[in-house]
Amino acid sequence: MAEFRCRTKGGADPQGKPRVYFTCHPDDFDLYFDRICSDIFDVKGGSCAIYYTPDMSESLDETNLTVDLARMNLFIVPVSLRLLKEPNRAMSVDIAYAKEHRIHIIPFLMEQDISGSGIVELYSLNQNFGERQYLNPNSSDTSEIKYTDKLRKHLESVLVSDELAQRVRAAFDAYIFLSYRKKDRLYANELMRVIHCIPGCRDIAIWYDEFLTPGESWRDNIRSAMKMVKEKSNLFTLLVTPNLLEEYLDKDGKIKKNFVMETEYPEAKDMGMDILPTEAQDTDYDKLKNKYEDIPKPLKLDDEHFSEAFLSVVEKIAKTENDDDPEHNFLIGLAYLEGIDVEVDVERGVSLITSAAEAGLPEAMKKLYRMYDSGDRVELDYDEAVIWACQLATHYIKEEGEESPRTLWAIHDLGMAFTKAGNFDDAINTYGNLYKLRAEHLGPKHPDTLITLTNLALAYIEKGEPFSALGIQKQLYDVQLDTLGEDDPDTLCTLNNLALAYGDCGDNPQALTLFERAAEISKRVHGDDDPETLRTLNNLAIIHMRLGNYEIAYKMQSEVCELSSKAFSERHPETLLYLGNLALILKNMGEKDRALEIGNKVYKISLEVLGEKHPRTLTAINNLGMYCSEFGEYDRSLKLYERAYEISKEIYGESNPHTVKIVNNLASTYVKCGREDEGISLLESAYDTQCDLFGERHSDSISYLENLATIHFQFGDKEKSTSLFEKLCSLKCELSQEKSKETLLYLDYISYACDELGESEKKLDADRRKYEISLEMYGEENPETLRHINNYAADIRHIDPDRAIMLMEKVYCLRCKLIGEEDPKTVTSLGNLITMYSDGGRHDKSLPLSKKLYQIRIRTHGKDAPETLLALHCLAADYMYSRKYEKALELMAKAYVMRCRVLGEDDPETMKSLDFIKSMCKVAAEAKGMTLLEKTYITLVGHLGKHHACMLVLLPELALICLDCGNRKMGITFHERLYDLYLNLYGIFDEMTVRQRQLLDFLKSR
Repeated sequence: MAEFRCRTKGGADPQGKPRVYFTCHPDDFDLYFDRICSDIFDVKGGSCAIYYTPDMSESLDETNLTVDLARMNLFIVPVSLRLLKEPNRAMSVDIAYAKEHRIHIIPFLMEQDISGSGIVELYSLNQNFGERQYLNPNSSDTSEIKYTDKLRKHLESVLVSDELAQRVRAAFDAYIFLSYRKKDRLYANELMRVIHCIPGCRDIAIWYDEFLTPGESWRDNIRSAMKMVKEKSNLFTLLVTPNLLEEYLDKDGKIKKNFVMETEYPEAKDMGMDILPTEAQDTDYDKLKNKYEDIPKPLKLDDEHFSEAFLSVVEKIAKTENDDDPEHNFLIGLAYLEGIDVEVDVERGVSLITSAAEAGLPEAMKKLYRMYDSGDRVELDYDEAVIWACQLATHYIKEEGEESPRTLWAIHDLGMAFTKAGNFDDAINTYGNLYKLRAEHLGPKHPDTLITLTNLALAYIEKGEPFSALGIQKQLYDVQLDTLGEDDPDTLCTLNNLALAYGDCGDNPQALTLFERAAEISKRVHGDDDPETLRTLNNLAIIHMRLGNYEIAYKMQSEVCELSSKAFSERHPETLLYLGNLALILKNMGEKDRALEIGNKVYKISLEVLGEKHPRTLTAINNLGMYCSEFGEYDRSLKLYERAYEISKEIYGESNPHTVKIVNNLASTYVKCGREDEGISLLESAYDTQCDLFGERHSDSISYLENLATIHFQFGDKEKSTSLFEKLCSLKCELSQEKSKETLLYLDYISYACDELGESEKKLDADRRKYEISLEMYGEENPETLRHINNYAADIRHIDPDRAIMLMEKVYCLRCKLIGEEDPKTVTSLGNLITMYSDGGRHDKSLPLSKKLYQIRIRTHGKDAPETLLALHCLAADYMYSRKYEKALELMAKAYVMRCRVLGEDDPETMKSLDFIKSMCKVAAEAKGMTLLEKTYITLVGHLGKHHACMLVLLPELALICLDCGNRKMGITFHERLYDLYLNLYGIFDEMTVRQRQLLDFLKSR
């Protein structure tokens, strides 16, 4: 069984002091024990005792766990790489026990991450310390709160102060002195539990000496405690087991009595205390009487009448009149929670403190808030923490007013509780109100006011609203710049955060400007190769990449990697991070081989240095999977993402944001590999988990929903994708981000899908919103705005033709001005405008523009291009609609002839020209007479020859038109020409030729 020892400041009596337990890797004890003890005593004074086992490799037994460790108020542990990587009792037993029983832990990060160890990432694994905040005694960051200040704050928040401990002890009805052999600690703990379960005995404290160290004299302390007990109850309880009879030989071979027999029992008798023996194990009473003079017959602990017998002895000291007093219940509850002169009984302690809080005691409310907020002795429960933080703030507002310092800090704690619980709207409202109060009562530049601003910005970021956070970061930076100056570490930190906020909001040019300024200041203040400078330069390179400045980004990131390699090493996690970003830049440059080479390098080194299940390695696997996917290596990408998913589930858990992001990537890769159903199902699961964690309005939730909507669109489920894109638009509107590029993209998808689904009203609404949003965002001369106006005008041309024409005229004129009349977009607008004029019967407007369009096509595409021939066809049609039939037939004949040559006689476009000629011939004959038909025929013969196959179609039409119009002579002429064509093409005996001859004879005979 491990021997527990104790250290106090100046060797003071540890009795009654808060109990701090030191544990570590065996090799770290000599390195760190003295230093950490000294640091704690320096900030805490003599008001705590530090317990430890001298041999940290010695195992603990059940008694050590259920009695010794259970009574500890705080665990402290120096964290080293060997503690995290090598098997040791500290992690597998001591820290595991503290986690299981929710005893507060303060880790001290004693080693710096200068050798590529990745100690911080190993520390952060769930199986190690997870998200617990560590203290860094060796930090050189001047912008951080001082290590000693952090240590003092931690100790004060966990350990009961001397003043509060005195209040707790004063709240007890009475004290009993418990005497027992140290090897019987387990029985002593059970006796205390049984006593306190007896109705009426709850508020009786039990004094006993803890963890005596062999060779140390406790006689004076024992006598002092007995005097205190004699004054309050005069009751000496002796725990009886066979161990009480033991004697031993000293180094001189003399028989020595045990400490209870030699010291405690005789002292109790001399002081005239009432002796109450309690037998926990069968013990020979005759031998007991021989060793302990005048000892009474013991009560048996396992006797069913023990409670009655014990109560009859102590009933004169037990009181109950304080049971309804909230403060009394709070103090007694604190005693059981912390083990102050009673056994540790968390359930009873929490129950008593809760009853005091429910009765309106603010001290109890604050204690419950902190316990549930940190998981100290209770299950971590942010929702419960919110309840008590809210009640505490409400109490102080009512009792002391909004301007009271305690009220302001209670509101601050409430905002923190809302944030941790994921109630971001409530957190934002709380911090907003707190900022107004602090600005009014403390001033807008007071540190507490600025803390509120910082927390408000963080709440907006957590909620996924970077635009709102941006405004607050700007305000905070302006104040710090004015009060602290730009070289102050706090100001520089805020400048970097402000630049990141601009980047998150899509304003990369402004982010670039701020990062450049931050890099300049950091170089001047910290130096070129300082870690802070390198991080800023890394961010700057990423912004250059986003802006498409790939060469600048590549050069800058290469320099960052080189400086980091020199300052740390090529295998250091920071260097690997920068190398990973260099690979990302190369990927965006299209440098496939180099991106994959560096990605593989980062993955390989991470695997060797950190191990496969390290967060940095996980990032490397994920990034390599992304590069493989980008360059079409889907099978390898899928294997990497699947492995990353398994690792992330193991180290973070299924519902962790890190895991969800990997699931999103994995789902997309399933889709690319043709496994659409699996991909969509996985992505839907990732989206649901993300919404459960952060809500559907979080930026990552919106990103996953966008991915899901796009995939549905790509694979033909237009109805589903339209529904999801509509939801995305709605979310952007709720977040006051409707005027954004993303919304315009969503509306584009909706418009396209609705067009295919035939949902014209939805398409019209989407195009209208695009037009209005882009007009407000960019102004009417922006190319995107013009595109959306063009589409909207096309939509409403049948609903509101006048407005459609007005809008299209504007688009055409602005495009001519901005990009020139021969730009394809301008030409598209010109074609749309011609159509609108023509549909409205305004051929005086459409014809000149059709001529212009034809000439532009000749200049830009050449005379024989299909686009030019289409323009010629449309020009001919416009002439016809303008009743200029001769010109119309001339141009259409020309269009037909050229299409025959370029596209072929059977091409659909060629046939359209021929059909149009036939239609025009009929209209022209009715309006202008037969002369125009003859001219059309002569024109076609001149281009194609009179024996061209198209005449087989056209000549019957011309003949029929003439006959229908009563011009029999010209009709016979066209039939004669058709007969001549049959003769030439098929010969005199062909059936078609014979029939045409018979028809011609019939017409002539009439």
